[in-house]
Amino acid sequence: MATRIEQILLLPVLGLNIATLTIVAQHNGARLFERIFDTVGAALRYGGLVMAAGTIVLFLGAGHLMGLFTDDAAVVGIGTYYLRIAAFLLYSYVILYVNVAALQGMKEPGYGLAIGMLRQIVLPLVVFPLLSRFFHLELKGIWWGIFIINWFAAALTVLYTRGRLRKILYPAGRRDRLHHDI
Repeated sequence: MATRIEQILLLPVLGLNIATLTIVAQHNGARLFERIFDTVGAALRYGGLVMAAGTIVLFLGAGHLMGLFTDDAAVVGIGTYYLRIAAFLLYSYVILYVNVAALQGMKEPGYGLAIGMLRQIVLPLVVFPLLSRFFHLELKGIWWGIFIINWFAAALTVLYTRGRLRKILYPAGRRDRLHHDI
């Protein structure tokens, strides 16, 4: 139930993702590469504003939101704990989705598959047992593992996307093409 609540708050990000993909693809096709950077920046800013509100709602309303779906105190407690962690994950999804959409718009869809597999298969196989068993965090280890994995993936995605943008904007090491410092 808690993940469903989180997904509802992430719905605006799907629209932002589609818009980013479309606009970046348009700029890429028109060879207006400078605008790709501007598009990604604007999407991250708007996504940040929306998710800041979502973070506040999710963190402060976690218990109430869980209570809408069940009367079981144990389930409400577990879900509330997760939602309070998930509240600070929301912007990591914005970062991931916007940057992956930008890469797709730049005709580089493979990264999205790679980071998805890393985030949803490879890292959980390592991080979840490490936190839940080795550090004895049990179920809380899974929740914190999701937090760690998603923020790691977001950081990795930003670095990769910036590298790709640098390569497009500054071919052969030229730094005079654009005023932005990526």
